Amino acid sequence: SATVVANKLALANTECGRIARASGGNPLFVRELALHATTSARDAELPQSLTAVMDDRLARLNAVQVRVLRLTAFLGAHATVARLRTVSKLESDALSQAMEVLEHEGMVRMTSTRALRLHDCWQTAVVDRTSPVTRASLSLDCAENLAAASIELDSDHRAWHAAELFAQAGDADRASTLFLQVADQMCARSLDVDACIVLERSLELAGEDRPLLSHRARYARALFSCERIPDAL
Repeated sequence: SATVVANKLALANTECGRIARASGGNPLFVRELALHATTSARDAELPQSLTAVMDDRLARLNAVQVRVLRLTAFLGAHATVARLRTVSKLESDALSQAMEVLEHEGMVRMTSTRALRLHDCWQTAVVDRTSPVTRASLSLDCAENLAAASIELDSDHRAWHAAELFAQAGDADRASTLFLQVADQMCARSLDVDACIVLERSLELAGEDRPLLSHRARYARALFSCERIPDAL
C-alpha cells in the first residue's frame, strides 16, 4: 500500500496521504511517487518514469475513450455518468464501453456518492496533454452544462467551477457574470471568505481594462465582513 511504501522511505504522514490520493492505490504510481518524494524535487512535476508509462497508456486509448477521459477531467468534482452522457453526446452503449475501459485501466473510479473521479496523477496528465484549442472547446461544453445545472439547483461550487471553465474557454463576460452570482449567493450564506476568493478571481479576470464597479463594491463589502478593513479601503 501507499502507507507501507512511504513508511519504508521514512516519509511524513501528510506525504503518505498525498501519495495515496494521487496514486489511487496503483502500485506503480505508489512506488514512483514515493521515490520521487524523497528527492529535493518532491514538489516538482511527476517523475519521468511515471509520465512515460502514463503517455503509453493514453496512447492506447481510442478517440471516444480520450474524449470521455478529458470531459471527466474538466468536469472535475462534478463529473457523473449522466452529465458525461449529456456533454459527450454519446449513445449509452458507447459511453459505457469507454467508461469500462477507463475503469479497467485505473484511470477513473466511481465514488460512494456515484460521482466519477480521476486519480490525481491522471487528472494532471490529461489536462496537461490537451491542446489549448481542445481545452477551450471542452471547457465551454462543460461550463454550459454546469452553469445550467447550478441555476436549477442553486449550487455555489458548481457555478464557481463553471465560471472558471468559461474563463478557460475565453468567455470572460459569462465568467464574470457567473462569478458575481456565486459571490452574491455566498455572501447571502455568510461565506464571506469564499466570496472574497471568487471576487478576487473575477477582478483578476477582468483586468484593468475592464473595471467592474459592481464587483469592486461587493469585494469591498466582503472584505469588511472578513474584517480585512485595510484591504477594503
